[in-house]
Amino acid sequence: MKKLLKILGVLFIIFVGLIITAVILVKIYLPPEKVKALLLSRIGESLKREVDIQDLSVSIFKGVSVEGFKISESPTFQEGTFVSSKSFIVKYNLLSILKRQLSISMVTLEEPLINITRNPDGSFNFSDLIKASPPGEEKEALPEDESQTGNAPAIALLVSKAQLKDGQLNFTDHSPAAMSVRAHKINLVVSDISLVSPMDISFSTSIEHKNMGGDISFDGKLDLNKGILEIGRLSPSYADLSIDITGLVEDFKEKPKLNISIKDKKVMIDSIANIFPLPEGLKLNG
Repeated sequence: MKKLLKILGVLFIIFVGLIITAVILVKIYLPPEKVKALLLSRIGESLKREVDIQDLSVSIFKGVSVEGFKISESPTFQEGTFVSSKSFIVKYNLLSILKRQLSISMVTLEEPLINITRNPDGSFNFSDLIKASPPGEEKEALPEDESQTGNAPAIALLVSKAQLKDGQLNFTDHSPAAMSVRAHKINLVVSDISLVSPMDISFSTSIEHKNMGGDISFDGKLDLNKGILEIGRLSPSYADLSIDITGLVEDFKEKPKLNISIKDKKVMIDSIANIFPLPEGLKLNG
């Protein structure tokens, strides 16, 4: 019994020591003020837009939490808000920090709101974010990272799971196409995140378009390395359209090859034509 108590005592001391060490490492590598300032400066400089964070906290057990994250329309919030979210939470594995690895067990984005606008000329309110640099223009060198200056050891980043909860996307179309859409109740879960092996993906959302509504759900696997999307189930249900799709999309990065099966649950061609206009002179029945 005494030996057991001694062993338990030693294990307890080791556990407390690990906790204290982890707390110190978290405070060194992830102090809230430093993380918040880094996020605001890096994101703002990269996007050429204003960025705001209501609150940021770092907890030894809960991870990193960012509350009230916002990105403005170009160039400031006076033009409106492009992206916002209630919270952004990153949970990490404490023991991995001791091995100089930042192993993220879960990344959660709660209630994100994205406002996308297409202008009459066909450009979007995010077009400035995807403009290619002029030929010969060199990218501005980023400030040296502390991990590269010898002040702190480099930390490897690993992410296991990411999820998006109750998101919303508003697409306002001012072009002649007038295809404005609102997607809400957007939920996305990506597990086993990897660039070299398949990832599990689960997605669902509700859509409103031209005073009509529907739902879309998807479950499958995505292999970025091989360019393969395995469709376990894709189920769009919209107005008088309701189908189930299964199958495989290969080489989607170059020349997509589709091998899919479509199960018709309810398809009314006339109603679908009212949602997605057919070319002039083309009529479908049945």
